[in-house]
Amino acid sequence: MTPTLAALAGFIAWTLFLLVVMEAIRSKMVVTKEVPANGFRPDNANLSPFMQRLARAHANCLEGRSGHAHSRTVRGVKVSCGWRAARRRCRRSV
Repeated sequence: MTPTLAALAGFIAWTLFLLVVMEAIRSKMVVTKEVPANGFRPDNANLSPFMQRLARAHANCLEGRSGHAHSRTVRGVKVSCGWRAARRRCRRSV
């Protein structure tokens, strides 16, 4: 396993771990009727500071660098791909 693949696998595992922890705590809150099932805000603003931080940490993992341009060099040509590049070709600059 290359270091890049190991880092990617670790990042995916961390993102999923945060999701499982957040959903386990939310499920406990719903079962114990602390919060109604539809009473959660996306940023957990109506919950504890820990839950707010957990939601922000998970959102940061999902967000990653999706809004920024990524660039790499392929055969000596710099290729810059933004988050919209999935639907169109990457811009090339020499």
